[in-house]
Amino acid sequence: MIYSALRADNGSTRADRVAGTAAGGFARKLSPPVAAGRTVVARLPCAGLSPGRVKGLTADAEHLLHGVLPAYNALVADEQENQMVRPTLLGRPAIRHALAVTVCVYASAAVFSLAAQVPQLRSMTDGVYSAAQAARGQQVYQVQCGECHGMAMEGTTGPPLVGDSFLSNWSGRPLANLIDKIEKTMPFNQPVSLSRQQAADLAAYILQAGKFPAGQAELTEATLAQVAFPTVRTLPAPAASGAATFLPPPEGNLAELMRAIAFPAANTIFNLQIRDPAAQPKKSPASSPFDYVEWGSSVYPGWLAVDQAAIAITETAPLFLTPGRRCQNGRPVPVDRADWKQYVAALVEVGKLAHQTSRARNYEAFVDISEKLNDACADCHKVYRDKGGTEGSGAIRCQ
Repeated sequence: MIYSALRADNGSTRADRVAGTAAGGFARKLSPPVAAGRTVVARLPCAGLSPGRVKGLTADAEHLLHGVLPAYNALVADEQENQMVRPTLLGRPAIRHALAVTVCVYASAAVFSLAAQVPQLRSMTDGVYSAAQAARGQQVYQVQCGECHGMAMEGTTGPPLVGDSFLSNWSGRPLANLIDKIEKTMPFNQPVSLSRQQAADLAAYILQAGKFPAGQAELTEATLAQVAFPTVRTLPAPAASGAATFLPPPEGNLAELMRAIAFPAANTIFNLQIRDPAAQPKKSPASSPFDYVEWGSSVYPGWLAVDQAAIAITETAPLFLTPGRRCQNGRPVPVDRADWKQYVAALVEVGKLAHQTSRARNYEAFVDISEKLNDACADCHKVYRDKGGTEGSGAIRCQ
């Protein structure tokens, strides 16, 4: 029910009184944004649903359009005494039109409200930091960051902080995200040790190293939301021919890859011969000093560690077929030989079987799986790795 009060003691309607009040010098002057919004609303299909054109809709419904109730002194005497407005049925057609007006106007208002709240982004080339702030950031960087990221930000054990790869990684992202990451995760060996101001100073130094010009004002919390990294255009990846899968150039040699992934994952599987993963209590890492390796080993204990080891074997064994990879002795990995492909496929199958069995939490079955995994490794090793082996020729050995 929409409420309206129409009667006054002298027979006039409250709408008349409201109109009279407006005529007496209180007519509202619309601000430019509101006036522009009203112009847009007037062009909408629902603009014709004004109170004066809808039968049964009183002028009191103007508050639906303008968001302002009629003046209180326009209420009739008994309404003032009771501090209420008497309900008057407007009729279903009028109610429908009134609701239509409400929906249309509030939808339009939401559009203008959202547009007004969107901050105007500033370009990195507008000088969003000061030279003094970058100088402070350089001092922090030399002490806290240079060891991992390089004194010229070229990247060593940590990624580079300048150049195409850095800009590509941060393409279009707010600068505030970089400062958040610095504050909450850096330096790697002592995270959350830098203040918010130090993180902002470091960001300023990173921008300076990236050849973004300095300005007069410093980066502040108020301006961060307005600054974003430039969007970097990237070329589309070349389409794969046929069913071939694109593999990036190898980083490590075959021995390094096996020691990094296959060796520790296989040992997790082999260890099930002597230890039930369900009976392993979750370890609590020492509170001080903090140790990332010890902490990491306590996060996914028991069967979760077995799940991950099986997935590691299954998913990474095909990397042994990456073209261009070298053996530890410098010879090319024989990725095109049929027997090498067969050995890799056998390792993948054992990994899949181990994963299925681990998900079933079937501890007894791992005695047999450990044997299968050992055979898959040994079959390849005796041909391509073990010195003095009876199979294979010295020309193709990887060690």
